[in-house]
Amino acid sequence: MFLRADYVPRNIRRFKITLGSAYGYGVEVVDTANDGLLGDWNMATPVTGPGNQLTLDFRAPGDPGAPIRYGAFGPMLRITFDELLPAGEPAFNVVYVDNSVYPQAAGQSFEVAGYENTPPMAAGEDAR
Repeated sequence: MFLRADYVPRNIRRFKITLGSAYGYGVEVVDTANDGLLGDWNMATPVTGPGNQLTLDFRAPGDPGAPIRYGAFGPMLRITFDELLPAGEPAFNVVYVDNSVYPQAAGQSFEVAGYENTPPMAAGEDAR
C-alpha cells in the first residue's frame, strides 16, 4: 500500500504522521528515483506507541530546506503488512497527520482520505 499526496500545499518542509494498526506492518520512504516526494528528506528516529503505533517525522534537507513543490502529487510512503489483511477490515485504526507543525496563519494541512484525523491516545490514556 502507498501513502500518496494528491496535492501538496505551499511551503511544506516537514511532514509528521502517526500510523497504528491491529496488524504488523513496515514503512519505507519512496525514493526520489521512483518519484517519491520525501525521498531525500531526513527522518527522525520513529517513535513507537501503544500496540503497533508508529510516529514518523520527516524534514526537508538543509536549513530551512527546500519545500515539496507546490501542487505536487506522488507517492510518499510504502507500507507493507506482515500478512494478508482480512477482507473489509481497515488497514489502520490510527492515522493522524500532525498539522500543528505548520503555521496556523498559513493554512497548510494534510488529510488522509477515509480516516478521521484524530490525535492518537498516548500510552496509558483511557479511551473514555
